Amino acid sequence: MKVQVLLANADSQAGSSLEAMMTHLDSIVNDPAIESKNLGSDGRSQLQQKMNDIRAKLLDEQRNLQQLATGEVGLAKATVNAFRFR
Repeated sequence: MKVQVLLANADSQAGSSLEAMMTHLDSIVNDPAIESKNLGSDGRSQLQQKMNDIRAKLLDEQRNLQQLATGEVGLAKATVNAFRFR
């Protein structure tokens, strides 16, 4: 919608290049080779699960590092704050 408004308000010289650009973008978006690579709902849910697993592992590692920093290793509080642990 916004692009159509831009095209309608563009001067005659810019209008043709904008239209050519939009045609090119449409050909990319509607390309069957690209469209076939889009994830279906199963693929999206699998990807989301993998991302959640990675996030959980990273949070566990962060907790472990925080425990090491404040426990056995005995780093000063200023050093821990310098790492900006959340």
